[in-house]
Amino acid sequence: MDSRSTQYLPLLELYKKAEDTIHILGLESDGLDTAAINELRYAGQHTLLSITAENSEECEKQLSRAMAHCERAIYDAFDSAVFFRLTQFQEFVKTYETVVISEVIPNYAELSRKMKEAKELLYRTRAESESREKYYSVVQEKYDSLAKASDTLEASRDELNKLLIQQSKSNKRFWVQPAATLLAAFIGALSAIFILS
Repeated sequence: MDSRSTQYLPLLELYKKAEDTIHILGLESDGLDTAAINELRYAGQHTLLSITAENSEECEKQLSRAMAHCERAIYDAFDSAVFFRLTQFQEFVKTYETVVISEVIPNYAELSRKMKEAKELLYRTRAESESREKYYSVVQEKYDSLAKASDTLEASRDELNKLLIQQSKSNKRFWVQPAATLLAAFIGALSAIFILS
């Protein structure tokens, strides 16, 4: 392997890491992340510019840009996955707001707290971070626990849906019986009026 080939090995490793990250997080978050994929496209463009550069200075400059785009692809993939998980949590809370979730998930309060803490930490870190690298190191660190909490909540949907159905049936009975009683009273009152007239 010549020196020019070895020069591209770190890029190849980083590109592969970015590609794997996008693939794995894409599967977990129900789709592909366009921003991350675009970063890999840009990395490819700068790689070609580096390979075809006419001098070593331009070659290094383009190689450096290609590596930066690979890093941003990883960051963007995590960003998208975190956003998906937090959105999933918000939808979960809204869907089951009338159900006592702890009947199905005994540690729901703890999971909910973890999700809210992760959200606050990520938003705070993003606002306060001087560099994307610092923000994304926190994101990568927190993502696994965020994903586990989210997966636990999602796995409980079948049982929670049963509670929603049961609750709906109970609510219908609650309204049907008084309505039937009122209707019967009204009919009785009308009958009494007609009989007395």
